[in-house]
Amino acid sequence: MGKYEFVYCIGKTEEKDKVGGDEEYWYKIRNCDNKEGWVFGKYIQYIDGTKEPDKYYKQMIENEIIKRLYCSYGNKVKIYKLCYENHHYIIDFENKEKVKLADMYNEISVGLLIFYRMIDGIFNRAIENMGRRNYLFYKDYIFIYTLKGIDVYNTKKYREKNNI
Repeated sequence: MGKYEFVYCIGKTEEKDKVGGDEEYWYKIRNCDNKEGWVFGKYIQYIDGTKEPDKYYKQMIENEIIKRLYCSYGNKVKIYKLCYENHHYIIDFENKEKVKLADMYNEISVGLLIFYRMIDGIFNRAIENMGRRNYLFYKDYIFIYTLKGIDVYNTKKYREKNNI
């Protein structure tokens, strides 16, 4: 299992253990290839980058990786960015399948960039963009860009078009 690999926590020790100057639990984990192992708590982070889970990030992971089967046997998923910016929850990840697509289309940067947002009190997927990682916000617009070009999304129009 590699650094930054998405894993499921399937158990933990009943008591903390001391390793060096750190005192943490040991966590039993499973990766997308169903390999299991133990990792010291110092090296575990929840999907929002902290030690406390965030329900919206958990929902994003469930929708994008579990329900859409990005995390299936032989399909390793690495999350490169998971953050909250400009009223959007953003997930940026990459997997083997996207690398194959990038080779086909000669893309330098591959991945899937997905924006979620609270709309009328409901957590919804707002925008999905494949292959481009750089973005910026301006009013209701999201600009997603690479050296090859720019995509501009009007989040208000996108929501109306997709009945969100």
